[in-house]
Amino acid sequence: MIKHFKSKALRAFWEHDKKSGLPAQHTGKIRRILYVLDIAAMPEDMQAEASWKAHPLKGPMQGYWSIWVSGNYRIVFLFKDGHAYEVDYIDYH
Repeated sequence: MIKHFKSKALRAFWEHDKKSGLPAQHTGKIRRILYVLDIAAMPEDMQAEASWKAHPLKGPMQGYWSIWVSGNYRIVFLFKDGHAYEVDYIDYH
């Protein structure tokens, strides 16, 4: 279950279907990613969809997982005790 959003735009999209702050061409994929993240029991569950390229991060973002949205855009999150935290939408590079 998603417990905390770092991104205000993602939180507004998830809770109220407000799309401002997110590229229109990404909202369908973002919705699917958030739905699966909300029901995931462990971060590896996000690897079920190979095209999302879900993987754990290294270095200063160790502990986070990354999911590819499009181009440089990613959804990143921490996963602890069966819940997702710090869910963010970032331009990775």
